[in-house]
Amino acid sequence: CDELDAYALYLIVSALEHTTGKQLYSLIKWQIVFSTLARQADDGGWNHGEWTDSMESHHRLHCGGIHLLLHVLEEEYDEVIRTALDKAVAYLLNCVDHTRFGVWFLHDSLEKSVEKMQQSPFPRIYSHALGKSHSNMLVLNTHIDALIALKRYQIITGDKRFSDLIDSARAAASAVMNLRSAEFMYRWLFKAVYLTLLPEAEARSLPIPLRAIKRLTWKYLIPSLHYIKACFPRLVMPGGYIDRALSLKGLAFGYQSVHVWDLIRYMRYYPDKKIEKSLAGALHFTQYGPLLRYWKEPKRRSQHALGFWAEALYHLCMRDQLPQYRVWLAEAMLDLEDIGLGQPPSLLGANAETSPAPYRYPCPSPSEPRLRIANLSRQNFYEILAVNPTNAPLFLLWQDNHYPLMSWQTPDGRLLSDSRDLKVPARGWLLGCHKIEI
Repeated sequence: CDELDAYALYLIVSALEHTTGKQLYSLIKWQIVFSTLARQADDGGWNHGEWTDSMESHHRLHCGGIHLLLHVLEEEYDEVIRTALDKAVAYLLNCVDHTRFGVWFLHDSLEKSVEKMQQSPFPRIYSHALGKSHSNMLVLNTHIDALIALKRYQIITGDKRFSDLIDSARAAASAVMNLRSAEFMYRWLFKAVYLTLLPEAEARSLPIPLRAIKRLTWKYLIPSLHYIKACFPRLVMPGGYIDRALSLKGLAFGYQSVHVWDLIRYMRYYPDKKIEKSLAGALHFTQYGPLLRYWKEPKRRSQHALGFWAEALYHLCMRDQLPQYRVWLAEAMLDLEDIGLGQPPSLLGANAETSPAPYRYPCPSPSEPRLRIANLSRQNFYEILAVNPTNAPLFLLWQDNHYPLMSWQTPDGRLLSDSRDLKVPARGWLLGCHKIEI
């Protein structure tokens, strides 16, 4: 069981309910909520047992439960939901370690002691780097999402009792994200590391000396990097890669898109110019570096990273009007279709972080089922991205006609003079916009 999956299902069903008005979707929504509540333990946590028979709790999944309950509470106050939410937040507040820079949220309940961590299946190193506990692997994504969940809780409930703890955890996040230890050494090490991300065809065409460096890197350097990071701590690497954790063995390239997604959301609640700079570097590295091609290779186990990348770009489009980000999102949606994965749930437009209930607009359903739609509507602006993943042009018509008349433009920004009989080009997309008068 996974509360992140529950939240994703809830977002999908919420969007379908809003679009169709069918009561069936409301019933499914509450079934998801009741199932999530039924799994909550007496101490307020959700237990998963992914790695052990002792049913350890994974706090990123726990935060998914908090986000789900916050979504429900924001739409309609319910005393049962509020009580469960308060218990879940109280549990999360106890899942912390103290570092030199401030409070750090633990990734899972195994990190509470070295004895419990010995049950973890992942190779790691125990260290006191940055003043953390030996058992704290200093996992970035869970810490960031916990801060987001707690800030949303404060906004929705008005409960400010633990503001000092949030300030401490935020200071720790900022300090760790801004570590630039041993810059010269890491710069050269990661020139070698990035060679290992090249697709096979490109790697085979490298000169023999670079191929030798690439082989030595994946065989010896990457498996030993956690020792180097213990001595020279940092997570944001030269070139734009953001590592998952300080004390885990190896590198988790699949988490790059998760970090981008989390940091875009984090900036919504905790603006930070220095972290924004790191985020910009991570976005550029992911879009223009070798990662997208690396993730798409069939033999990789990280193809799911493309789904988080598209989710991240949705959040980016919702906070920034830059046309280039719409192009990136359309390309990511095409990539997901090419490898046979579905589209992220937020594309339907029901994510409460980006689309509060008063400004939530239904997602239109195309008459042509092969088209893929991203609902980027917000406040007083209706915006739809229509993507054609096929090799032939497809007509853009809606199953019903209660959507506003939009002006459409091509990927190069050219406005279409006639919005009738629209065709989305093969392997292309159109962007439709309409300003809503309030």
